[in-house]
Amino acid sequence: RDTFDDDALFGEWIADQVARVARLSLESDDLGDVDSAVFFCVKHLLRHGARSTEAVSLMDAALRRHPRAATVRVFRALTAHELGQPNAFDDLSAMLREPQESHVPQWLWQVAGEVFLRGQRWVDAVTAFRRGGVDASTFDDIQWLNQYAVSLARSGASDAARSVLERAVFLGPDEAIVRHNLDVLRGGLDEA
Repeated sequence: RDTFDDDALFGEWIADQVARVARLSLESDDLGDVDSAVFFCVKHLLRHGARSTEAVSLMDAALRRHPRAATVRVFRALTAHELGQPNAFDDLSAMLREPQESHVPQWLWQVAGEVFLRGQRWVDAVTAFRRGGVDASTFDDIQWLNQYAVSLARSGASDAARSVLERAVFLGPDEAIVRHNLDVLRGGLDEA
């Protein structure tokens, strides 16, 4: 299950159970099994802030066995960044330099864009959002469009950011943050 209402199940801490499941998943040769199991197990470990370093260790173990596990790579970067680790983005940046692969879904590139945005790595964020299809004329998720526009503006592409925000305002005229960011850019500032 993705969520639990209790901290214990069958007399054992859920975080301990999910950590064990993640470790067992590392024995699988199926990259999809590893991605899914480690992602959900790490998510549960992160519910308990004191277990964040355990979550990173679990992801590191997964990546030693499966170095191209895309989901693990993205969420390891996010967790390491939140813990203030200096090398948090090294592997995720390397993932951007690799040839695009069909096994990395667009939603995961969108999450990678957000991870780079949180780390103020604007150019990498723009690249990840583009791989996630956020720049497509048919893309209509306003929140991702806003994050993409912020990344564009911060990387020096204010005109492109304005265009993206105009489309986002058209799609969601009541979205206050999008309207604010567009007003800021129209005012000649690049600090959306």
